[in-house]
Amino acid sequence: MQKTVSILLAICLSFTLLPLHPVAYATTVQPRWNYTSYLYSELSFEGDYAVCDGVVTPSAFDDAYIVLRLFRQNGAGWTLVAYWEGSATGGDFAHAGGRVYVGSGTFQMTVWCNIGDKEFPSDSVIKTN
Repeated sequence: MQKTVSILLAICLSFTLLPLHPVAYATTVQPRWNYTSYLYSELSFEGDYAVCDGVVTPSAFDDAYIVLRLFRQNGAGWTLVAYWEGSATGGDFAHAGGRVYVGSGTFQMTVWCNIGDKEFPSDSVIKTN
């Protein structure tokens, strides 16, 4: 009997120590950008061709500009292979990209954007074909 009472008392005490509402110990997640709602970049290969794609979308009615650059690794440096750009106004998404013969090697695609001269999100990806 005494053992049962001790177990029940321990269970009751453990429930009283648990909060009844979620505790705010988590860090608040901040958006990566203030004026950009979406940035997409992809470098893929179709045989000996590099396929580059980039899209940026403003979070409001700002103009958008996007530049994609494809580089080939050349020793310790990088050589420009191709360049694409795109733009949009009034909050529409801006797209840039294309397909270019590259053969084999290591390539880097960089993406640079301008959202209404307020924000300049960027991205970079390196892949080997």
